[in-house]
Amino acid sequence: MVSNITNLSEARYCAGMGVHFLAFPSDIVNPKMYQDITSWVQGPEMVLDISASEGIPGNCTEYKSDYILMNPEQLLKINAPVSTALMIKASRTFPFDESRMVAHTGKIRYVIAENLPDEEIKNISNNGYHVLVATNDQNEISLLDKVFLLQATGIVLKGRQETRPGLKNYDHLASVLDLLEDTEN
Repeated sequence: MVSNITNLSEARYCAGMGVHFLAFPSDIVNPKMYQDITSWVQGPEMVLDISASEGIPGNCTEYKSDYILMNPEQLLKINAPVSTALMIKASRTFPFDESRMVAHTGKIRYVIAENLPDEEIKNISNNGYHVLVATNDQNEISLLDKVFLLQATGIVLKGRQETRPGLKNYDHLASVLDLLEDTEN
């Protein structure tokens, strides 16, 4: 997954490189911009990332995403059944406590483990959740080693905003995506 997608250039680059999920931050990308970008991209599943929001934005349904990414505290505030599949971002600030999420267990498809200790990631994975590892460590070898050692489903990379429209450097993504492509072959 590549999070923080805020422009068409990056979305198309990631799609072309075989990224499975594109996550759009709701505090930067409004529903119209989201529709404009996603209408030009085929392949990846689209994720609305509301995890940085205080609560749950009222316009979530306007995005028509495949998944909604939220933190555990936001999930606890949901009273009604959710129709969209969920990704939960667990971190030291927002720990993943499965016992508190029972009401939505069937809708949680992935857990994003952001800078969590290895043992915690293993526990989440051992409880049957698909885990995507997010870390500040951009060393592609150690990042991939961590995923394989923890038997995680995948990784989360972070997109960056364009310098100006059409001017974009993808080096921060390319090294890891190229390595993943070589690993698959």
